[in-house]
Amino acid sequence: MECPACGGPTSVVETRSSARENRRRRECDDCRHRFTTKELLYSDIKSTQKSLKQLATLLSTIKATWAEVALHQLAPIIGQFCANDRRQKTNF
Repeated sequence: MECPACGGPTSVVETRSSARENRRRRECDDCRHRFTTKELLYSDIKSTQKSLKQLATLLSTIKATWAEVALHQLAPIIGQFCANDRRQKTNF
């Protein structure tokens, strides 16, 4: 893995494992920058992807609903503006 600071090679200094992930503490061989990486289980990644797809569907539904509400509320205002604009043009 490359160092995010300088792009040099890195070494694993420490590894901690749990039921859901592995955390690795890494150090750059060149600049000595230290950082942590996480390795998630594949089943957790698939579950997260499914949750994100469900969230995207929900957000698009909410967006469509808000657009309908906005259009419903703005339609009379737009109609009134267009009517006023037509009156002004005929007065010249």
